[in-house]
Amino acid sequence: MIKFETGDLDIRELRRIDRSLIRAAHPEIGIEPGDRKLSKEEIVAMANATESKKKPFMPTAQWVIDTVRGLMRDVRDVYGVDFRDSIAAGLVPGSKYLPVALKFFSEADNRIGFLRTKPPILLNTQLFNYHGKLLIPDRKDLGNLVPWDEQELKLSLLCRVNYAMFRQIRGEWKEGFADALRVLGEQGLENTKDLEIALSQRASEIITLKKRPELGAILFQDRLSFTPEIYSAYVSALQLSKRMNLGRVALADDFILYDDGNTYVMFRDDNHLSTDRKKRFLGSKN
Repeated sequence: MIKFETGDLDIRELRRIDRSLIRAAHPEIGIEPGDRKLSKEEIVAMANATESKKKPFMPTAQWVIDTVRGLMRDVRDVYGVDFRDSIAAGLVPGSKYLPVALKFFSEADNRIGFLRTKPPILLNTQLFNYHGKLLIPDRKDLGNLVPWDEQELKLSLLCRVNYAMFRQIRGEWKEGFADALRVLGEQGLENTKDLEIALSQRASEIITLKKRPELGAILFQDRLSFTPEIYSAYVSALQLSKRMNLGRVALADDFILYDDGNTYVMFRDDNHLSTDRKKRFLGSKN
């Protein structure tokens, strides 16, 4: 374990973040700045304002490409490192989305071999790490589906771009994902999922407050749904990000904020991938 004296988390800091996110998205409802706990009335006003701004949105293929490119620039700036590989983004006709997804599944199954016995959730999580393609189904030819909401779709894309950065930093992307799967196993990769979500949340908050205020309210709502494990990882990431950039934080296998005000960064000692990342972490000055 590597110890950093980060200090105890002051709950007032989270309240300031919450208020800043909601104020950014909905200045019209008059949320006051500060560290006072949000009242029930303020949360209801935020929820109503968010719902009232929703409207059907049908993205074009160019919108998806341009949005992902812009989000990649935002994420790069926050993490302090460049993407090692581009993300292929596109819009797929809704009727063809499942066949395309199954094609990727088959290709990965032939390469990795273990997927056919695993839950379908892998189509949306680990397969993205392997094929590196961010494809959005076009819902206009699927009459029974609710149309996209632009801000929710944009936040979904931002999360995916964050996930790609996290895995690329760790060397768990495309062929690197297959290598990591062989060394660490499925559970070994899944053990870092909480960290991936936590860092995505923190990076998205920074991006929102600097460049994309319209995402603030739904980003706040996302954090409310965190499990205790993800929330703990988020708090640790928040504290560590005051001492180093998120690109360095992403190298860890785990981190824990203790009551003594110290955050401990942890690396496994049973595989060379973790050992290599630990060396990179210790060698980084950012």
